[in-house]
Amino acid sequence: LTLDRFTIWATVIVLPLAAPAIGWLIDSHRNVNLRRALGAFAPKAVLSSLVLLAITSSLFATSLTSLRPMQPEAVDPEPIVSFMAKDNHDRWRYLMLGFGDQMARVSAETTALTVDGNYHSARRLPELTSRSVERLEGAKFRGVPGLGSLQQFVGDPERYNLKYVFSNDAFYDPLLWSYGWTRLSELENNVVVWERADVTPLPLVQAQKEIPSWQRIVWGILPPAGMAAAAAAIIFVALGADRTPAYRVARRSTWLARRLEVQSNRLWNVERDGRRRPLLTLDLKRRLPDPKRQIQALALGCLVLAGGITMAVGSPPPETPSRAVVAHYKTLDRQLYDDAWHSLDPQSRPTLADYLQDRSLRDGLFDGYAELDSVEVIGIENQGDDVAVSVRLSYLTSIDAFEIERVHRVVSVEGEWKLVADRLPVRRAQPAIRTAVDTRFVAHTVVADIDRPVRAEDRPQLEVGSATAFVTDDTWSVMGEISNVDGVPAQVTIEAALLDHDGEVIAQSTATEASLHSLLPSQSTSYRIDFVQPQEGDFDPTAVGVANAAAFDLSAATQVQVVVRAVRTTERTARNLAIGSIEVNADGVLTANVLNVGVDAITVPKVLISTYDRGLDLSGVHAVHLPIALLPGERHQVEVDLNTDNPTQRRDVAVFGGSQTRIVRQDRLVVSGVEGISAVAIQADGFTRRVTS
Repeated sequence: LTLDRFTIWATVIVLPLAAPAIGWLIDSHRNVNLRRALGAFAPKAVLSSLVLLAITSSLFATSLTSLRPMQPEAVDPEPIVSFMAKDNHDRWRYLMLGFGDQMARVSAETTALTVDGNYHSARRLPELTSRSVERLEGAKFRGVPGLGSLQQFVGDPERYNLKYVFSNDAFYDPLLWSYGWTRLSELENNVVVWERADVTPLPLVQAQKEIPSWQRIVWGILPPAGMAAAAAAIIFVALGADRTPAYRVARRSTWLARRLEVQSNRLWNVERDGRRRPLLTLDLKRRLPDPKRQIQALALGCLVLAGGITMAVGSPPPETPSRAVVAHYKTLDRQLYDDAWHSLDPQSRPTLADYLQDRSLRDGLFDGYAELDSVEVIGIENQGDDVAVSVRLSYLTSIDAFEIERVHRVVSVEGEWKLVADRLPVRRAQPAIRTAVDTRFVAHTVVADIDRPVRAEDRPQLEVGSATAFVTDDTWSVMGEISNVDGVPAQVTIEAALLDHDGEVIAQSTATEASLHSLLPSQSTSYRIDFVQPQEGDFDPTAVGVANAAAFDLSAATQVQVVVRAVRTTERTARNLAIGSIEVNADGVLTANVLNVGVDAITVPKVLISTYDRGLDLSGVHAVHLPIALLPGERHQVEVDLNTDNPTQRRDVAVFGGSQTRIVRQDRLVVSGVEGISAVAIQADGFTRRVTS
């Protein structure tokens, strides 16, 4: 509706100028000079050209989305509506990702609430009404700020009663998995449903804003009355009702047109020899032979048309080595692999079949989910027909943004610049059949009252270790450990809140990527929750847990409260990654090998590293996502600098939700010779891409 308002007001503004011009072309008494100069056909030719231009522009605008699709393919909303309507799913909010404008149709057909909405809708959540967030469903198109806004919602679903996410774009899968969401099922329309366990439903009775009666009456009467008045005015003018108000308005617009014409004549006349003379002289009264006038008009029209085409199309820029490299990466980003293969040097490139096979086998966070954000040429070494081009590539994933630098050799082949192809990697042969021993958990379906809280005896038993808050100038980092001492797997939710002197909540957040969200029996995990102070006058989209954006001030925080709870689960229980060859050098850099011991490829491996000080108290938690996928039996070396935390203060934290004790982890490895670090513990988890039929 915003763009529609722009269009209608632009039309209203241009009407007083466009209407007299069209009337001048139609009125035979006023366009006599034009007919004398270019012939009797000139007014009709101009009018026909304007009508043709309007029709052409309208057809182009309506068919632009067919020529260049700007929306995802159509998705049947019925499976989504049916899913939200059954089993009381509409008692929670939902979120849609990758649907484009189709999300509005689903919202109209279901009674469930969504945390998102079209940019012109009346939103309810303060995080959307107080900030310039267009739509969460297309967060990746707004780069880091858009993904930062999305991370706030999927990272703290309890705060928004958000339980279900419908994903139509696999780009967001690593983010949802890393933040503790579980892939529930795939609907008939190929939309994947993600679920977050242990989220409180919406109350049965919700507060609604009551609109005054007089506003309802005004909005119900004035808009239809305005449209009816406009239609009546058009009819009166068409019937020639000279004494109607519409006719007087038209007369006034004609008077305005004459005044504008007078001012235009004054503007386009200058003082010459003491007299006002036209700046541009065109004698329209002098009669010319008819053929000559027509030839001049045709030549002028061809000249204007040629100039417009030249400006619109333009001449293509000359091909250079840097342009060839940039075009190659943009072609890869659009997945036009045939064109990318043709941009390689014929002498060094593999066969097309081998190249396509290599591309099909590449997977992982970088090759499978990253979107190219920009390509920057940072250096060129010219050696005639052999040029070295250095580029900086900026990639965006749903988890993080990262940059890499590469150097390409570009050679001239028959007047065209081609990239020298890299050698294809030698892939380890996979056995035809691979076996593995696995433990599976099966849960019996129990129909529960969603309005009744989960009883403590129905929750898995946890041991909660002491937590510590590390404070810097603009960041609070809450760290701790928990352990599942129950006999069933547990889906864990860890929440932290900053409090002031009066015990009021300043900010709150939930553990996201820096923890394991599903714990097997007797398994432990560390966690880390960061609170970042937004800069004054500039909202930081990556800051989490802002309870009140206007009053969010970390300097007022004096205490931290951590709440831990868990529910039984059978999801995310596979542990197919093993850690080996752990070493920490004197500079505090850790290296370790991550091995896939399962039978499925791990698309996004994650490593969680915990460090301990001399007193064996937790001092740091680092979450690292590997950029490549690990096939069964493959290993990858990870390298992490552990000297990244420099806290200025350390404070104890009040923890609730389990029996508190000092957790002694069996996977801790003692290290020596590293300042401030006496032991480390490493855990690994991995996300497996869904296989679509």
